Amino acid sequence: MSGELSGKTIAVLATDGVEQVELDQPWQALVDAGAEPRLIGLAAGTLTAYDHIVEGEEKTVDLAVADADPASFDALLLPGGVINGDFVRADASAVAFVKASSTPGSRWRRSVTPRGCSPRPTSSAVAG
Repeated sequence: MSGELSGKTIAVLATDGVEQVELDQPWQALVDAGAEPRLIGLAAGTLTAYDHIVEGEEKTVDLAVADADPASFDALLLPGGVINGDFVRADASAVAFVKASSTPGSRWRRSVTPRGCSPRPTSSAVAG
């Protein structure tokens, strides 16, 4: 799969409380496919991932969503987890960023699931 997404910049929209495995495994699959993922947060600085209710790693945000230009990215990854989805839906800048992917003329025309990543979490992905 190496190089399959070479030259592509992927926006990874995450918030404090994102599930660690839902962020790390797709991120690594994107890197393995040659993409350049960029962590987009609700604010600049850092965010904290979680393993269910246990605090996980702190991640450095590359760009605040309010400052992110959807046209700068080739695709969008929304990592799973209850908290991440709830916080993204409650933020006007995040909602506008996501909606930009479905507007006419958007270059985000299809969904890509890199090999090794399930589009939905599975028990083996969570346990792995």
